[in-house]
Amino acid sequence: MHDRLTLAWKVLVNYAELTRCFDLLSVTPAEGPGRFAFCVPNANAYARWPDYPVPARPESGRAASGRGLTAEQCRASALGEAVELASACVWGDEPLVTASPDALGASAVSPVTLNGFSDGQIATRDVWNAGPYGALDWRSRAVDTAAPIDWMVAITCDGTRCHVPADYVLVGRREKGDAGAIAIATTSGCASAATLEEAKRAALLELIERDAVGRWWYGRVPRPEVPVAEFAVPGDVSAYLSGRARQTLLLDLTTHIGVPVIAALSHAADGRDLGLGFGCHPNPSDAARSAITELFQTEIGLQQRAGQGDPLHRIWVETATVSKVPLAQVRAATPTAIPGDLSELTLRLARQGLTTAFVDLTRVAFDVPVVRAIVPGLWTDKPRFAGLRSAGIPEPDKFLPLLV
Repeated sequence: MHDRLTLAWKVLVNYAELTRCFDLLSVTPAEGPGRFAFCVPNANAYARWPDYPVPARPESGRAASGRGLTAEQCRASALGEAVELASACVWGDEPLVTASPDALGASAVSPVTLNGFSDGQIATRDVWNAGPYGALDWRSRAVDTAAPIDWMVAITCDGTRCHVPADYVLVGRREKGDAGAIAIATTSGCASAATLEEAKRAALLELIERDAVGRWWYGRVPRPEVPVAEFAVPGDVSAYLSGRARQTLLLDLTTHIGVPVIAALSHAADGRDLGLGFGCHPNPSDAARSAITELFQTEIGLQQRAGQGDPLHRIWVETATVSKVPLAQVRAATPTAIPGDLSELTLRLARQGLTTAFVDLTRVAFDVPVVRAIVPGLWTDKPRFAGLRSAGIPEPDKFLPLLV
């Protein structure tokens, strides 16, 4: 969802101040229509915000990144992601509630549900964490429901308060390898935007996207191809895709929720070196453009991993081929657009028995709306199989974890 920020966002926040406090490090390739950059805080940021969270600094291994089909889109995206990352990190002044899950009762959103690990995955966590994929998705410990942990308050769409584990909400509160961690927080399901309503909407779209990706990839549900020409994709992008050596496919991953989700796949002539990008938007053409732009960014990431000798990259290149992609044999019609307001999205989830809640992570330091969306029961693009097991998917752990 990096391209969700518009020029209006620049008007509603102190864009000039943010530009001064962050450096953009371009990783745009010589060829191709996209623009890509990492966004890192500089000395001005640390002087302006002395308590800038350590987990959002480059030395933590985290860095925001931006993308777009123009340099201006890339810059706005990168700055928005930098604010999102820093706002989602632990600052140490968050209001916490300490209690056991049992004591909170029905108001507690179970960390077991949020993490999505099956019983078998928890039982084998030590082996998994010690292996190559432990760095990709570290498995936290089992939860003692009688033992106190820290919680943050989330608000559901009907105004009800619920409690979400702080370890799940705050990035950097716990790091991989922490034996006491209930969860390791990421920015998945977080968003910044010009307004709180738009931030909620963007965060929710990201969770719907990840749910669709997990159902497709780990559930091995074949999804149909849709020709690029069916979407309103800029001409230079279409020409680049059709003219390069890599082959590109667009798949419709839209689920029973009904919000358009598109996957963009590319691969070398031998079917290997698989690249993936995803997009979710009420307008399917917007979803396709987002997926294609993310695909370009993923291809850059694969090249970087190859140059670093990343063992996960070697496994991916050797194992992930287009022949293993869950692909339906019958092509589908272009997915249709739906109303895009927040109430429509939450209503669609409610119809599936899913409750939506939000944690407001807006920080006074930036004065930019940032939220984390919480939807217990949605799946994830990480290899976490509690939902898949309950849905009767056989041996989802036999399928290769996504490297995106």
